[in-house]
Amino acid sequence: DIDDGDVVHRCGATFALNGVQDRARHVPHTWGEPVPPSLLEPPFPLILAVDVLLYTPAYPALIRSLQALLEPRGGVKPRLLMNWERRFKGADDAFFDELAAAGLECFHLGSRVFDISATASRLPPILEVSRGGRG
Repeated sequence: DIDDGDVVHRCGATFALNGVQDRARHVPHTWGEPVPPSLLEPPFPLILAVDVLLYTPAYPALIRSLQALLEPRGGVKPRLLMNWERRFKGADDAFFDELAAAGLECFHLGSRVFDISATASRLPPILEVSRGGRG
């Protein structure tokens, strides 16, 4: 949600470390702003987000962006795989209530990992999620 060269560098390094640089890309976006169609083509099946729920006043803008990004297109039903660490008691309840009100589905996969979509699509069973750590 910010224009930060360090974020871009870290994403690129993470993609290379995991051997997915030819299949993954970092797309900068400010929450709540319109999503340019050029960022949505070709359609992408999975969005990864880590630690994006820090600022509770930004939840409505984040949810507007998620509604646009998770809209099925081109036969693809995008999903968001999100992990975050709770910092404020009750903050997650507000976010997940707002998600549901916006028509987005959320499944808690364990250990603060969530699968969010605009449809009933779920993560494929071959994806293993660690059950360790804080939940």
